[in-house]
Amino acid sequence: MLLQIIQHLVPNAELAMVGEPGNADEYAAQVTWLDPRPQPTWADLEAARPAAETAAANATAQANRHQAFIAEADPLYFAWQRGESTEQAWLDKCAEIRQRYPYT
Repeated sequence: MLLQIIQHLVPNAELAMVGEPGNADEYAAQVTWLDPRPQPTWADLEAARPAAETAAANATAQANRHQAFIAEADPLYFAWQRGESTEQAWLDKCAEIRQRYPYT
């Protein structure tokens, strides 16, 4: 998760990381900063953690929704268009998928 937080703060940052640092001392020892932009401090990373976790959760939900819409909702939509199902069945499936994979 630390790499995601770093990438959240410094998109496409260039660095080398050994393991998953869990504190400021490990961060200093295990991360080699190769990017010309300033390296975030441990305090910067801790402050950005909630936003990065939310962004990661929303990206996962979006990917899951995308796959579910393709596999489950799209067939109902096309069946409705052909007159083989109802619009409500399609709308209900869309609502169910959104509830199953909510954004935070």
